[in-house]
Amino acid sequence: MTDDTYGVNPHAPDATGRPRPGGQTAAIAYDGQAGKLFGMGAKIAILSLLTLGFYRFWGKTQIRRYLASRISLLGDRFEYTGTGKELYLAL
Repeated sequence: MTDDTYGVNPHAPDATGRPRPGGQTAAIAYDGQAGKLFGMGAKIAILSLLTLGFYRFWGKTQIRRYLASRISLLGDRFEYTGTGKELYLAL
């Protein structure tokens, strides 16, 4: 492909690795925010209660995408491509 954005996760911030003392970059870096993850968990819990547990599959997918997009290995971000429908059908 000639498109420059092929293989780039548009939802993840740029991964440059976290600097360590001595000028080295961390092999594995996580730059997520606990407050944002807690807020997502609270929203998912409420929606799961309202839908009698049906929303939990889509909630799991949302959390997995968030966590994967915030973890990088040697500067390359992970990406979760699963869907809530796939989790539901695997039940």
